[in-house]
Amino acid sequence: MPAGFMNAFDGLSHFSFCGWVYPTNLSGTTWGTFFTNYASFGNWNRATFHQLPNSYGGGADDILISISNVGAYGEAWTTSNVLELNKWVHLAVVYDGTAADNAGKIKIYVNGKPETLSFPSGTNFPATIAADANTSYIGRYHNPDYFK
Repeated sequence: MPAGFMNAFDGLSHFSFCGWVYPTNLSGTTWGTFFTNYASFGNWNRATFHQLPNSYGGGADDILISISNVGAYGEAWTTSNVLELNKWVHLAVVYDGTAADNAGKIKIYVNGKPETLSFPSGTNFPATIAADANTSYIGRYHNPDYFK
């Protein structure tokens, strides 16, 4: 990954990220990661975009976005089984930290269509992403939870 991308999300109040995925495994045992700037477990200043494991949220055929910054933590996931085995899917997430509420701050699109999101109780997406030393990754987590 280019050195300039290492801290690409630091301090942002707006971003969008999109790409194509081709799931070959929806067993739901790991966090299939599209992008993250998460350094390690316990460092909660981050932005992540994942395929969910079965034990969390909507299940392995749904996706999650989480963003946190010192005291503010928000997460949301799709609810309509958006991933299909062995099929190309275009995913996009749009973050606007200046919006008034969670539904305004986070949008997820699948194949160009907006998705209905579930926001767990207590979710509060921050106005900005933390500026810290987290490394950004595409296609994997800080540990080897690669998208499959």
